[in-house]
Amino acid sequence: MKNLGAGQFLAMDIRRFSDYNGTKKGGTTMVYELYLEAVRTKVTRFEHASRLINGKELACAVGMAFQQAGLPMPEPEAGTEAENFQNESLKALEGKSGVAEKLMDAIRGYSRRDEKVDEDMLAVLKLAYDAGL
Repeated sequence: MKNLGAGQFLAMDIRRFSDYNGTKKGGTTMVYELYLEAVRTKVTRFEHASRLINGKELACAVGMAFQQAGLPMPEPEAGTEAENFQNESLKALEGKSGVAEKLMDAIRGYSRRDEKVDEDMLAVLKLAYDAGL
């Protein structure tokens, strides 16, 4: 069996699982679940929440937070600025009980300003909302 580098393995997984739209069961495995595990690790295993590094992690954290708060899943439109999505999400979550403080810290700390909501972010948002923390 040929050894694959991490980049080749990830590229193979993306091609195989990138068609998740919320209706195909097999599509959620691997790639999107990696974001779920990354955010869980960042907000549970360290004294302070680790920084979210991209819009997919932001969408994941927001989905988890809305589920914890008992709010309906947010429905941002593709093309929305990630910063606007972040700010609107924080407004909706403000004062809600049940949301892990480190999760809120991670959402507040997201600082990339060059991303827009895309189909992958929407899929990760749904996966995280359905999974919770």
